Amino acid sequence: MNRFRIYDLGFRNGIFILILTSYFLLLTSVPVVFAETNSNLTEYKLLEPLPGVVKPGTDKTDANTYLPGLFQLLLAIAGVLAVLRIIYGGFIKLSSDAWTDQNKAKEIINDALVGLLLTLGAWIIVNTIFNNSGTGVSLKLFIPAIETSSSTNPGPGPGGGGGDVTGLSHVDAMAQLKAAGIKFNGAPNLNGIKQKTVNEIIALKNTCRTCDVILNSATGGVHAVGQCSHANGYKFDLRPTETLNGHIISNFTKLPKRSDGADMYRAPSGALYARESSHWDVVVPCP
Repeated sequence: MNRFRIYDLGFRNGIFILILTSYFLLLTSVPVVFAETNSNLTEYKLLEPLPGVVKPGTDKTDANTYLPGLFQLLLAIAGVLAVLRIIYGGFIKLSSDAWTDQNKAKEIINDALVGLLLTLGAWIIVNTIFNNSGTGVSLKLFIPAIETSSSTNPGPGPGGGGGDVTGLSHVDAMAQLKAAGIKFNGAPNLNGIKQKTVNEIIALKNTCRTCDVILNSATGGVHAVGQCSHANGYKFDLRPTETLNGHIISNFTKLPKRSDGADMYRAPSGALYARESSHWDVVVPCP
């Protein structure tokens, strides 16, 4: 039975390590629930993508995708090992009539059942936290991306630009917008946004104190290309609200409809606001 004992030790240690790792990662990650939720997410390209830890249709991942997938994968492996250990205990019980082997088989099966229950408990906890199953608690990891650009002599005042060539870093732009009371829908990418674009968002909030100015997107996402584009830092999208819609329609200059039928308005700064189906598409004056 020495060989069986070696196999038994391997199964026992394997299940224990996997469950312990899952609980350790869970307990050390839960405090991140209270972390900043409006930072720019860092994306990673895995050398060997694992099932469930990459974004659908891509080979990239971020902390919000990778960590839940890693938990689920570890727990699935632990569950499979527990079931195999139950089968192994049953094999010993059926293959030997010795009293010691019978007791050993019962011990193996009982330990495997306990491991299976622990795995199930870990899965319930992880699933509850990551999916916010009506508990009001959710785990979101937002790791700021490495910034590669910074502002260059940004011009002051609404609509100002000065020598704003490279654009602001995500951190700098986020700090300015937060200080002005701007809200965010998700985690919009602000890296490379022009200072005059940030000034336009802030000026809008300052002139409409009762408006909820909610930024949907800026330099990130998939948008139309061009010189005065999102990617170049001259455009942003706002969530339409009743107060914001009323402010724009009442105070901005009405223009002819855009070629796609969107209603157009010009702000005093010269920025153009287009009312698309799901948001306000805004472009500031650019070279």
